[in-house]
Amino acid sequence: MRCARTFLMFRAILWSWLLLGIGHAEPVPDFAINVAISGSATVSSLALETKVLFQSISSSTLQLKSGYNRLAAVTTALEQISSKIVTAGTALTQAISTMSLNNNGPIATYFNDISTALSTLQGLVGNGLSSQMATLNQNIDNFVTAKLQDSFRSMSTSLGLLSQAVAAMRTAVTSAKNASGSSPTVSPTTAKKYVTARIITDLTNAIRLLKSDIPIMVLVVHATLGSFQDADVYLTGITGEAELRVQDIVGYGSDFETDVNAFAGALKTNTRTELDTPYQALKLDYANELKATVEADTDFKSAIDGLFTKLDTLLADGATISSTFDSTVNAYLAHVLALDDDLTTFYGTSMCSVIKMVVQVVIKNGPYAQFCFSKFAQKVFNLFVTHTYDAADCYRLQVYRLEQLRTAIHSIVQLILHDIEELLENVQQCVRLNDYPHCVPFFIKRASRTINVNMKLYALILLVVLATESVVVNGLPRPDFGIPQGALTNLAIAQRATGLRGTFDTLDDFTIKPGTDPLAVDSINSIGLQVSRAGITLMDAIVALANDDVGPIADGFARVNQALTVLNQLLNGGLTSELNTLSDKIDPLIRSIFTEGFASVSKALQKLSTALAALQFAIQRAKTAAGSGPVTATLVKRYVTSQVLYGVDIALLDMISTVPLIKYGIYRTDAAGRPDFGLQGEIVGSPLVIQQTSTASFNIEALSDYKILLGSEYQPLYDERDAFYSVAQKLTRAGIAMADSVVALADDNSSIVTPPFLSAIASVNSMQAVIGTGLAQEFLALRPRNKPYITDRLTDTTTYIGQTLTALAGILRTLQPAVEQTQANAGGSGRPVTTTAARQGVSPRLINSLLNTIDRLGGGISPLIYSVHNPLSQVDQGDTYISTAKSDIEAALLQAHQEVVDFNGNLRQLKQETIDYTNTVGSSYVDQQTQLADILPTLKASSTYQGLKTALDAYDSALSVRSINAKTLQLEQTVTGYVALSKTFDDDLVIWYGDRICPVLRGLVQVLVASGPYASYCFHKYSLDVTDLAVHNFYDIGECYALELNRLYATHRLIADIADLVIYNFVDLFDNLNICAQITPCPSGCDSCVTTIGKFLATMAQLTDGKFGLITQIITYEAKASLQRVKSCTAFSKYRLVADAHDLLKDVFTCEETGYKNPN
Repeated sequence: MRCARTFLMFRAILWSWLLLGIGHAEPVPDFAINVAISGSATVSSLALETKVLFQSISSSTLQLKSGYNRLAAVTTALEQISSKIVTAGTALTQAISTMSLNNNGPIATYFNDISTALSTLQGLVGNGLSSQMATLNQNIDNFVTAKLQDSFRSMSTSLGLLSQAVAAMRTAVTSAKNASGSSPTVSPTTAKKYVTARIITDLTNAIRLLKSDIPIMVLVVHATLGSFQDADVYLTGITGEAELRVQDIVGYGSDFETDVNAFAGALKTNTRTELDTPYQALKLDYANELKATVEADTDFKSAIDGLFTKLDTLLADGATISSTFDSTVNAYLAHVLALDDDLTTFYGTSMCSVIKMVVQVVIKNGPYAQFCFSKFAQKVFNLFVTHTYDAADCYRLQVYRLEQLRTAIHSIVQLILHDIEELLENVQQCVRLNDYPHCVPFFIKRASRTINVNMKLYALILLVVLATESVVVNGLPRPDFGIPQGALTNLAIAQRATGLRGTFDTLDDFTIKPGTDPLAVDSINSIGLQVSRAGITLMDAIVALANDDVGPIADGFARVNQALTVLNQLLNGGLTSELNTLSDKIDPLIRSIFTEGFASVSKALQKLSTALAALQFAIQRAKTAAGSGPVTATLVKRYVTSQVLYGVDIALLDMISTVPLIKYGIYRTDAAGRPDFGLQGEIVGSPLVIQQTSTASFNIEALSDYKILLGSEYQPLYDERDAFYSVAQKLTRAGIAMADSVVALADDNSSIVTPPFLSAIASVNSMQAVIGTGLAQEFLALRPRNKPYITDRLTDTTTYIGQTLTALAGILRTLQPAVEQTQANAGGSGRPVTTTAARQGVSPRLINSLLNTIDRLGGGISPLIYSVHNPLSQVDQGDTYISTAKSDIEAALLQAHQEVVDFNGNLRQLKQETIDYTNTVGSSYVDQQTQLADILPTLKASSTYQGLKTALDAYDSALSVRSINAKTLQLEQTVTGYVALSKTFDDDLVIWYGDRICPVLRGLVQVLVASGPYASYCFHKYSLDVTDLAVHNFYDIGECYALELNRLYATHRLIADIADLVIYNFVDLFDNLNICAQITPCPSGCDSCVTTIGKFLATMAQLTDGKFGLITQIITYEAKASLQRVKSCTAFSKYRLVADAHDLLKDVFTCEETGYKNPN
């Protein structure tokens, strides 16, 4: 940014301005008195501009939905502060504008209105808002109040100066009015005497100082209310997420109940079948072969009948087995289903404190609030997601363990069968021995072992009970972290929406696998078609709104909001029937996938709704500011900031990353068993790995989407932008490559396990290398003036990502041999792996660890995007400011030069008026000569006429055309020379502005783009002050020329008075000579009279010549004195600029370190 070179380009323009017509600094009657006073229009317009700024402090009332009382309290307090400041400020500035343009008074009425409003505003910024400030301090610490108090201190100083300036103006106009007596008007001379240029300049400068205090207040109020809105949306969203996760976990429990009942029913039936059939066969064999023999012996019969009775009770009718199974399973499921009974309460007690801390961080509005919120908000949000994964993992793990229980129960059944077989063998032995007295007792003892059947059955039940007890422990929630995380013009938003339209359009473009249940097909078609149509309608409305240049504004936004509401309602309950059908007919996991996708899109819609509301408010403000005129580019840039547009774009980016989750749900319904991780078999959880990794890929792709167009020619901004682009590009490429390789791994079904694992691990290592050493050059460029703010944030974020990548690589290395061994156990490459074998080889816990790590990886993307996009937006803001500020400074240059043009024009006009008045001496003398023509022949006859002739010749000499021309020529030449010099006093102003204002301008932009904790605050606090350096200098220079013009008017009046005095010396010439001519006889009788008047006129002629000659001296001396005064005044205005620029630059850099902290 070469400021001096830029400003020098204006020399040719300024010279052309000097050739314009004469400017007149006499506007309408002003300041409550009936006289035209230069500067009143400026005061009025400046006051109205300040009024608009005051009104911009107010924002639309927030519609809080979270029910958080603390948030409601601080919102009310801040809205009350802004409302009172706006009311008082609007009243004050309107009163000043009204007074400055009034021409009939009464003076007291108009000035009293100003004093009343001024006192009210002073009281507010003094201690009049203590109650609201106390509310803010009590609820959200003192960051917000510290900013407000800092802005109040500045405004209080400005109001003090304004009070003094208004009092001085009131005294001046009152004095001018009193000096005019009863006259209804005040003469310009009187007005200039009392209402001096200094008084007007002081009032103008005071208003500008007040105006420069408002932007920082606007920033504080809007940013704080914006953070309150973010907190409210966050609380509402996280409440909805908790409710959704409770439903998910309840759904998992219901599915698990179904699985357990099916498992228990099948196990019970199989057990009874396996035991009852052999037992019945044994009884048949006994009846056919042994019963008659056994019953022949009473003791033998009694013993055998007793054993069969016991066995009948245990086995034959299955009552014990059935009842034991039923009671055990029912108790087990009662435990399981009770796990989520108090889940909502558990979430409240366990999560409330951490959610409160996250919300408190953002509503405190401390220097690192936004970064910390971007870093941790979604991590807390994702605790619910992670808990859902953990709960699902518990159920999956328990199903795996129940499969193992099935094997144990089968072994017990085999043992029971052995006991049954042994019973028949023992009876047969006794029969063969035919020694009942000895054999039967022995048989009874041996047969008692059969009672072990009972013990073994209860051992079976014990296994079931023990298996159920572990669920209670494993079901406890385990917190973890994860987070997901812009557009500068309407074209970018339209393009983004157009791209999203294409994404929605693909939702109804799919092919259903043959053999899929018809009801499921209908449900899939319904989901795809309805979401596709609603999404397309919304995107079409956004594109139409972005391209709409006709309006009305409200209509376009209404169409978008209506379409948004339709889609949101569809995603939140409008497809429940279809989801239930898919859960019943295909897989409950499908419902979870769709629910996850719907919730993610719905959350993005909520963010889009908030961003669109902010955009509509900003556009409406620009429209209101334009009044009945067109909405100019300047107004759009002022009100529709890049941050507002960025909010819409980032919401659309969120949708870009979430809509594919719905598409994946549709794809999942169309897919058979999921081949995973190189294994030719299904690993439970792999679809979630693909989904979460794909989401991370989508999110990190947004890192490189933010592009800015620079035009300031300030090279450090270009260097910083390019460094950010490089960081974003490297991390995006590495991140997408890493995510793609993990997705490819999870999706691989080749049965050749090692290559996809090696590829995934290598891509993780590549991204770690980029984070570790691949950004060193960029980091050097991102430490402007050795300030580490940007690199510290990036380092913090990339360190977290690097640690997560290390964990991810470790899990993949652990997972690899497990998968390799599972494939090997199935017979090697090309051999299918059963689901049971996959579960045994790759535990659900290992997959769950992988999922949680991927979620944590997402937790680094959000602050990474913030750490790149936020300072990039500040670079863009700094670039725009430089261009705008240069334009404002150039305008001040033009105005300063116009002051010179106006002064020179007025001076030329004053010169002509002086020449015209001087020429009246000659015309008056000619009138006397005309009258003397009738009496001079009589007087010439006198013998003493020679003395009179000498006197008259002296008059002719002093008052001749030649004499008068000499004086007017001198005046012409003097003024010409004067103008030639005076117009050069601002020739070096271009250099002064370049050398003095540009360093301050650069310094402020450097502070902004260094992106420190107070960067935005300091920028808004001092941005107007920088351009005001030029404006105040313009006022000072204008005052120099205005003051000198008043003095030159006094010189004009002095020359006019001298001309009048000269005329007085000959105005009675005819009358006096006519007295002599009337004496008779003449020549003899009038000689004495002629002699006497000759002597008198000789003296008067001499005095006339001397007096007329004073004009020459006055012109010479006063021109030199005036030039010196103007030169000195303009020079001191430049030195004042030097001092002010030095102090301002010091304040800017001090603010970078201390921010809004009270320096006292």
